[in-house]
Amino acid sequence: MPLLIQGVQFRVNENIRSYASEAIGHLVESEVNSGKPEALQNAILLSKNFLGVIWAAIDCEFETNAKVTHLDTVKTIISAIPMPFLTQEEVDEMGRRVVNLIKATLANRAKLQQEKTTTEDETDSEGDDEFYEEMVKSEEDSLHTEVSELLGAIFKTHKEQSLPFVQYFFTDMM
Repeated sequence: MPLLIQGVQFRVNENIRSYASEAIGHLVESEVNSGKPEALQNAILLSKNFLGVIWAAIDCEFETNAKVTHLDTVKTIISAIPMPFLTQEEVDEMGRRVVNLIKATLANRAKLQQEKTTTEDETDSEGDDEFYEEMVKSEEDSLHTEVSELLGAIFKTHKEQSLPFVQYFFTDMM
């Protein structure tokens, strides 16, 4: 397990971070499905530990595609446990993190649009700039899709604990 944690934190290569993140999600799923009497309790302990590691990786991740993979791992972990296992505070914190991710991508998109408007006023737009903008938009769309899937997993597995988050989401985002 320490190797997986180091892989998620590995700064040189986003593929290593992504593969390590995916392996963590599958490790939790494997534990849940192992058939051992203590499997669920072990999976919950692993999940709580790994969620902290994955969220820390998301916070310092600079590659959008790797963030998408990390979010998918969070979703996998939450979906693997067949019962609510997070505390109210943990669900609330996860909700705040998700809202902050959405805000950051929307702010980045607005910044790119502003730069595009400024650049178009000064010079003709080049094909490379348009390609870059489309690539960024596509990556952010993937991130938004993964965020929505993560929210669905939280709502499905932690229904009762999701209400404060939903209120926070609507207050802060709408």
